[in-house]
Amino acid sequence: MTQDTEARIPLEDLLVFHRLARSLTSSFDLDTILRTILDHMERLIDAELWTLLMLDEEKQELYYAIAGGGEETALRDLRVKVGEGVAGWVAQHGETLIVPESVSDPRLHATGPAKLRKVHSVIALPLRGRKGTHGVIEILNPHAGQLNDYTIAFLHILADHAAIAIENANDVGRIQQLTITDDTTGLFNVRHLYDVLARELDRGHKKGVPLSLAFLDLDRFKLVNDEHGHLVGSELLKRAGQRLQELSRPQDMCFRYVLPLRRRRVRDPHARHRQGNRHGPGTRDAQGIDGHAIPHEERARTHRERKRRRLVHA
Repeated sequence: MTQDTEARIPLEDLLVFHRLARSLTSSFDLDTILRTILDHMERLIDAELWTLLMLDEEKQELYYAIAGGGEETALRDLRVKVGEGVAGWVAQHGETLIVPESVSDPRLHATGPAKLRKVHSVIALPLRGRKGTHGVIEILNPHAGQLNDYTIAFLHILADHAAIAIENANDVGRIQQLTITDDTTGLFNVRHLYDVLARELDRGHKKGVPLSLAFLDLDRFKLVNDEHGHLVGSELLKRAGQRLQELSRPQDMCFRYVLPLRRRRVRDPHARHRQGNRHGPGTRDAQGIDGHAIPHEERARTHRERKRRRLVHA
């Protein structure tokens, strides 16, 4: 019984772990999560520099997402290839790397911050979740006595919780992106256009900033669908969207706007013999729909859509 009690984790440490887990899971914003990780690192370890690198999977490069010690601006444009230096090695192998000050390791001199200051020792841990490695925590020149078992164990707990939080934030970000993206072209959809346009018009009125809106049309696109089929037509739209994004500036936003189809007017030869006002029971509107059959909510929604379209075409 006595041995079990002595082996238990102190209550103060449990509270630290609890606050860590709560702070990392209380937000789905990636920047907030990264700042929280850096804050906990700075509280735990006394070192010259704390950095967190995120993995660009497409380029297979690590970039400095956040950094302490006043070096964030200097490190912002640096990139580390996977397999290069300390952080690159950790990202490639998915393993923790600890290089004490007494050990000479060539990887110390190949790391990004080595261009800014002399690196004597380092602790580097992978941010590894169920979907792979997302980044690396790198602590440079920790002060004497920091490389103990307790500190390393806490850093592993921090890295594990951070990886879960980053994966959750990425998943939420992908879901949010899908809701505003057109499936065929990869451009923003019309729903997002209305939201952005309203926001930008409001900003322009308040700050006096001009706003430009340009519409492009693919000539004779219907002939492509008729002669080659809709699969080829969809591929054409996809490539047109990609090319439009390539030609646009980073601050530009590209949308796919589909013009609403106009319904043919339905004429009722017996309408003249019916009683009632224009939208009363027994009459038809210009689209051939019974006026009284349209719910109030639907009429209100249609009215809002027409106002938005007039705003877009104005």
